[in-house]
Amino acid sequence: MDVEDQVARIVAAVKSRREALALELALALHDTDPASLLRCDDALGHPLLMWCAVSGLSGLTEYLLSLAEGDGAADLVDRPASCTCGHAGQNALMWAATTAFSPYAMKCAVILLRFGASPARQDAHGCTPITHAAQVGNLPMMHLLASISPGTADLLDFQGRSPLHWAAYSGHAGVVAYCIRVLGMNGNLNDAKLFSPLGRALQNNQPVVVHLLCELGVNMEAGFDVSTRSTRGTSNPTFIASELLVSSSDTVNLCRRVVAGASAAVLLGFAVFVAFVARAQVEAMCSERTLNELLRVRREDFAE
Repeated sequence: MDVEDQVARIVAAVKSRREALALELALALHDTDPASLLRCDDALGHPLLMWCAVSGLSGLTEYLLSLAEGDGAADLVDRPASCTCGHAGQNALMWAATTAFSPYAMKCAVILLRFGASPARQDAHGCTPITHAAQVGNLPMMHLLASISPGTADLLDFQGRSPLHWAAYSGHAGVVAYCIRVLGMNGNLNDAKLFSPLGRALQNNQPVVVHLLCELGVNMEAGFDVSTRSTRGTSNPTFIASELLVSSSDTVNLCRRVVAGASAAVLLGFAVFVAFVARAQVEAMCSERTLNELLRVRREDFAE
């Protein structure tokens, strides 16, 4: 069996989460061609390490990185996908972050960080691992990454969108509360298209997030691009939602209607509770000693 066939079998085993078989095949390939194993990609250009991370195969993740331990590990751990699709520039830590609420992916993320993965790395669209976590509502992963690299959460993508913009657009109320109340993000920041987080929530019809942002005190008279109204068309739902932002009273009335009488205090309290429970989830997924050591080492790295 040639190297290309061996690589294809390893990738197939990882995608199907058959870690024992993948490890067996990886060991066999390492005996014949170690370099091919470390540079193993699927047919579309996704590194094997990315599939290990998103599949939660922590044993194979650690094995691959241990083979390249030293200078080689730093190159391998952040090696991006070479594909030209929407995954361009993404790496293993980003894919681990996109797997919401998976303790196995969290363990892979801890291993990647221990071997030097950078929470500040950006993909072809400017998204960091924290941005990817915000998109899927992966609050424990956000807390882990923000604790290791303070300030990384403030990095914007190439369209000027913060993790808060993405969380609001995707309807993740707990992440929205965490971004504002814990990370101190600016709830009135406009992206490149002049949308605030509130504008993005309205754009994607997220009434709970709209109500939450109003209660958190964001500016209800901003958050959309007035100059582009004519290009959207009056029948476009985005245009209609933007029109409601012109008047703060209209926005408040909208919130009251869509939430259907829900208690604002209960809603805000629940969202903040979800935000703060992230730390407990992180500590439950990895031992306190491991996490504290990881935080210490990575903070020293970023302080340099």
